[in-house]
Amino acid sequence: MSGGYNSNVSGGGPLINTEDVISIDAAKQSSLITTTPNRNKLALVNQNLLVVKDFRCKALAVPQAYGGNHVFNFPIPKNMPTSPMSGILHSNLGQTFSYSIDDDGKVYLVGQFNSINDELLLNIKPYVVKTPVEYFPNQPA
Repeated sequence: MSGGYNSNVSGGGPLINTEDVISIDAAKQSSLITTTPNRNKLALVNQNLLVVKDFRCKALAVPQAYGGNHVFNFPIPKNMPTSPMSGILHSNLGQTFSYSIDDDGKVYLVGQFNSINDELLLNIKPYVVKTPVEYFPNQPA
């Protein structure tokens, strides 16, 4: 018996999970925020479950306050159980941020960066996206 997990619920052989790494390009980012180089990675598991792999962002200038600003366009959710989906995050230097994601995949932030060296790991809750993957068409301001 080989190591690892294989699922065979259909009787037609093992089911294989897939992972596609995606990033959020500049057209889907606000001009008030940037992603940390090489730290702009999300994963699509089986083409429809969005999971943060390593997604870090920071301010372009400080201090930079976000009062519910639309900062990113993430893939549009298929069915949002509660809209908006929200949570609390902490930056590397201990600043508290809250985020919310609406039915269009628009990500909003509330919080403040006080140091140019501070960054926020955007560790959001996983969610199921529409397939094929769609994004809100307008760039965040």
